[in-house]
Amino acid sequence: MEAKLKKITTQYHTFEDNQVLTKDQLNEFINYFEDQDRMSRVFLSGVGIVCGFELKINSTKTTITISQGAAVTTDGDLLKLQKNATQSFLKTIDFEKVDYSYFKSFDDKFASYSSFKKQAAVPMNLWELLPKTEENAKPLSQLPNIENKVVLLYLESYAKAGDLCTSIDCDNQGVEQVARLRVLLVSKTDANYIAEHDTVFSKHDVADNFVNLPELAVRRVVLNSKNTANYTDLKRAYYQVLTHPKDNFKKNLIDGVLKIFADYRVLLKLSFPKNTATVLEGKLKELLNFHGFKIPFDIQYRYDCVKDIVDTYNEIKSLLLLLKEECCPDIKAFPKHILLGQIDEIGSTAKHNRHGFYKSPILNGNDDKITAAKNMVLRLYEIIRGYHIPKGETKITPSTKLSVLGSRAIPFYYNVQTGLLSSWNFSKTEKNRQDTNLSYHTANL
Repeated sequence: MEAKLKKITTQYHTFEDNQVLTKDQLNEFINYFEDQDRMSRVFLSGVGIVCGFELKINSTKTTITISQGAAVTTDGDLLKLQKNATQSFLKTIDFEKVDYSYFKSFDDKFASYSSFKKQAAVPMNLWELLPKTEENAKPLSQLPNIENKVVLLYLESYAKAGDLCTSIDCDNQGVEQVARLRVLLVSKTDANYIAEHDTVFSKHDVADNFVNLPELAVRRVVLNSKNTANYTDLKRAYYQVLTHPKDNFKKNLIDGVLKIFADYRVLLKLSFPKNTATVLEGKLKELLNFHGFKIPFDIQYRYDCVKDIVDTYNEIKSLLLLLKEECCPDIKAFPKHILLGQIDEIGSTAKHNRHGFYKSPILNGNDDKITAAKNMVLRLYEIIRGYHIPKGETKITPSTKLSVLGSRAIPFYYNVQTGLLSSWNFSKTEKNRQDTNLSYHTANL
């Protein structure tokens, strides 16, 4: 069945006294307000798993338990686990969890959902989880290789035509619109295929990238009477903390910076020249490539520049896991399904093949964390490229070492151009006040 938001109704007719209503007028009325409701969920609230839908499996792997939860698909469907209400054709959502101990093969022959088809329209193998036995169902213990499966919710949506009218009778009540929630299992391979073709999930699937970012910190130089006896000893003190054998600092710094630019390019909508990685690696090596027998005269300023780079890097890291935000989610991303996670990761902190909640910017209180993180990456780019010791008179620019880097004065060892000014302090740039930053270089201020 076609997604509801693929084509929306933008008008409807009002009704008059004694008016004869047509099916088109009634359907138009319903469709208009349903489309508005769906768009409000998707674009003003967000999509993905809001809460709940946690997975558990018993020790014998014969029962999978799913807690009650709430999720929104990119077609605006609000999903909750459902049970049949007593003596009614209605459903109930008033329960805490459902235990699934049976399964059967699932054939998506009615809705023919495109996300469950691979290239050349080859359908995936799907298994439906069931809370109690029914025809063709088997105990979950008989499902082979259950550890290699992923759980997902699927809203099976399709139109079921009613019976035709006869010459003497007409029970046709119109076309029944079926929306049946299924709990399914797919293999990890197929789940990965689904996730890769999900533009929202794949953009925000950065947990592994975050874990692989190295931890960076710059050792302090502890001054004493020995290492301040002359400038040669002072230079060596700075050299030793930057090249401490236990830290592997230079490699981690280069790896971390390049991973930021490579792994978060799509999420942060970064646009840099193709040779950016080569340029940044070259600049970092140029900054740190020196030997103990030939320590550069500006070692203290190089040390401070490296601290600025690491401070910016760590500010970016602190924001990266908070960036699950979508202004206008792709309505084709996961229109009728929600990934709940892998069986082999139940109980672990790792969560692959599980949708998060990708909220609308309105829920951030207009605090645009993605733009703020992008601004910090631009600052990182500018300060790595902009290290420069000017000749001539030196002057002191008041600042504070207690605040975050962007609130301090821009140090004199940077070549202060428009790019660095615009990326130094995101709050000022937002207000078009980047020229009010404090700096040793005042020409552009």
